[in-house]
Amino acid sequence: MTGPPTLDDRAQQEIDRAIAAANAFAADGRPSDGLDALFPLIDRYPEHPALLFAVGRLAQGAGLLEQAEAAYRGVLRLLPSSVEAATNLANVMVARDEVAPALAILQRIHDLAPTVAPVTASLAAARLAEGDAEEALRLYERLIDRDPSDARHHANRAEALARLDRHADSLAALDRAATLAPDDPDIGFNRSIALLTSGRVEEGFAAYETRLTPALATAPHREGLTLPRWAGAPLTGPLLVVAEQGLGDEIRFAAGLTALREAGVEDIVVEIEPRLVTLLARGLPWATVRPHDRRTEGGRRPVFRYRWLDRLPHPPVAWIEAGSLPLRLGAARTRPMAPLGVLAADPGQITRVEPLLPPAAPGQLRIGLVWSSGVTTHARRPFYPPLEAFGPLLTARDIVTVDLQYTDSHTDRARFQELFGAAPAPVEGLDKRGDLDGLAALMTRLDAVVAISGSTAALAAALGVPTIELHRGETWIPRLDDRDYWLGSLRPIAPDSPGDWPAVMHRCLDTLRRITRHQPPA
Repeated sequence: MTGPPTLDDRAQQEIDRAIAAANAFAADGRPSDGLDALFPLIDRYPEHPALLFAVGRLAQGAGLLEQAEAAYRGVLRLLPSSVEAATNLANVMVARDEVAPALAILQRIHDLAPTVAPVTASLAAARLAEGDAEEALRLYERLIDRDPSDARHHANRAEALARLDRHADSLAALDRAATLAPDDPDIGFNRSIALLTSGRVEEGFAAYETRLTPALATAPHREGLTLPRWAGAPLTGPLLVVAEQGLGDEIRFAAGLTALREAGVEDIVVEIEPRLVTLLARGLPWATVRPHDRRTEGGRRPVFRYRWLDRLPHPPVAWIEAGSLPLRLGAARTRPMAPLGVLAADPGQITRVEPLLPPAAPGQLRIGLVWSSGVTTHARRPFYPPLEAFGPLLTARDIVTVDLQYTDSHTDRARFQELFGAAPAPVEGLDKRGDLDGLAALMTRLDAVVAISGSTAALAAALGVPTIELHRGETWIPRLDDRDYWLGSLRPIAPDSPGDWPAVMHRCLDTLRRITRHQPPA
């Protein structure tokens, strides 16, 4: 095996300058620009380990995981004993949901170097991704014993505590981390989620502004938006409400538009996911609704463009993020922002899709069901009920369940049939991912929807359909009594004790019958 090439001083200085410039881009929240600065040198020095390592680290920060893995493997080909490269490779593998081989790498390194903090931290993160929060917590506490001044150890311990539903302890750990590193945006953002989860809504939404810090890899970037950001003062023209996150959050945050109008802001322009434009325009005919122009940079950072603003007859005079409306309008509330929803289905679409629904006998409820997500990594699986838990819903004589999964569900439905002799009825001929107008129309012909936390639950509730959202435990989304903070048609249900899904399903049945005013057969 050949080692790293020997370079003259001039070449080495060129590489060092390029890596320093790339690191500066990364520190400014622009890892993709840092990669662009390194690519010309990679072509000339493809076997330089420090250059490969820098590419791996920047690609990892930009969410380009395949590229990061290839770079770290290149380092290890040249320097097979590099603990740092092997640890980072394992971290990338965990992010790609290759948890078992990553654990094997990290455990082997940890056995050889049990006091190297980054190795222990990476092993703990892999254990957390595997679902072993107790072992992750033990490892994080060992790190804190060695170095109680490291804010990241306290923040990571907080994540393990949250997975164990020890939310008060998790917030205390994040408070300690924030004291040690008050300017760390990751810690600030995680603390905002912990505050909201703990019910400290006003503090939580104030801290939630940290999600916009440019140094965060997921913070949105807005090209061509030169208007002032709205601070709550009276306006002399339209207010632009901008999008920021995934489909489920866009739907939920759109509920804030109703509260915004009630607060006296009547001239509103809102950008939203293109698939939602017609639904929101029908639901809020007083708002100007436009599709957002968004791309994703490096697999993680949303970049929004605003050339379309110049084509509006009455351009906005200020803008605000949809997720910041609770803070601007006063986070403390006594009722949901949109008690009756904000979206409206097309009557013509209802006529088209209604024949796709299964028949229901007199006295039966038709209930839409979503039991898993399109993203089912090791880290996310504990948040969803197992298939075996859905028996009470599938076997209730007064309920006909309808498959609202937007992913291929054939295997799961076969498993339901094997377990219970019943399965959700498929909906043939409807693209439940791309045709949101059709899916919305279908939902309005259901008596209710039961879904895991995600965009389908938010869509149903935003249409005013009675919706039950199944959670693993406490969630960052605030509640008002038994309702969702944003959407009044949505009722979250979580186990009283971790993993008690049977009790959740029985509560779900009782809630369904209560909110639909339905009496089960004797």
